[in-house]
Amino acid sequence: MILKREELPNIPKANNFDFLRFVLACAVACCHYYRMTGRPSLASPITSPTAVSGFFAISGFLIFMSFCNSQSFREYLIKRVRRIFPAYIGIVIVAFLLFSLVSTLDWQDYFTNKESLSYLLANLSFCNFLHPTLPGVLADAPYTDSINPSLWTLKIELALYLCIPLIAWVALKKKLVLPILSVVISILCYYLNWKADTTQILLYEKVGTILYQSNMFIIGSSLYLFFDKVYPYRYYILVVSLLLYPLKESGWPDILFPFALAGCIFGLAFTLRFLNNFGRIGDLSYGVYLFHAPIIQFFTAKGWNDENRLLLVLAITFSLAFLSWHLMEKRILKRHRKQIK
Repeated sequence: MILKREELPNIPKANNFDFLRFVLACAVACCHYYRMTGRPSLASPITSPTAVSGFFAISGFLIFMSFCNSQSFREYLIKRVRRIFPAYIGIVIVAFLLFSLVSTLDWQDYFTNKESLSYLLANLSFCNFLHPTLPGVLADAPYTDSINPSLWTLKIELALYLCIPLIAWVALKKKLVLPILSVVISILCYYLNWKADTTQILLYEKVGTILYQSNMFIIGSSLYLFFDKVYPYRYYILVVSLLLYPLKESGWPDILFPFALAGCIFGLAFTLRFLNNFGRIGDLSYGVYLFHAPIIQFFTAKGWNDENRLLLVLAITFSLAFLSWHLMEKRILKRHRKQIK
């Protein structure tokens, strides 16, 4: 444990993080449905990029807390591996098997094809960008870039998990370093996005995206670090953040948007007490995030793509996420807790 027990922030166990993560996961699923089926998307206050950014802010808060509460880096790392890897590996393998049913290749060619092996190796190693598709699949689909576009965030997430000891060491030496760093990164991201728009150079956009999501993680970590100081002002933070949230597209306030988004999440997490018990049904957000896209792509490949499929996709996704949590993810986490007692 890197902090003494009495030095740890007193985080209320009754909070809405489970609910917020579920809402953000559903927002990603709905946005992906319209994008991947080629249908005009509906107007929504939460776009897929915004929802992903919200995930990183929550992750920064909770992962920093997990590290501070861990007895050692090894214990912290084991907890992260047990939380991330089982469902991730499961969906990669299941998608690989499932799409053999809709590939234009016969089974023997599909399973012996070098592209199939490349897909497995790339995705199991969190390098899905190297080979995001499978052979003979989705050639005529509206969205052909990837079987599961949600997976791109996991490698950034894992890298940030590994950086947490350094972030914590710096932050606990000089607490103001994290907030100052987040402001600098916000300005840099704004500049990179402007460069990407004016020069049409993809590298600026890629670097800006990675820095932006990393910044959300840092802002979330900062909120945990300064929790005792900001918690009494959570209602004011929520109101101000909600006022800033719609100003994203107006230039300069775009630099403030990461803070507005994180402020909304922080404020909502510790208000609205009637949502505190949402997590009793299980931590389904990770499963919803991982499972929805392959289901959409499978339906598309089968030609089951009429306007009423969104509800069916969500119903199947929720069911699989529920089963995954209760039959696999929760049990693996409980096994770890028993081992460290």
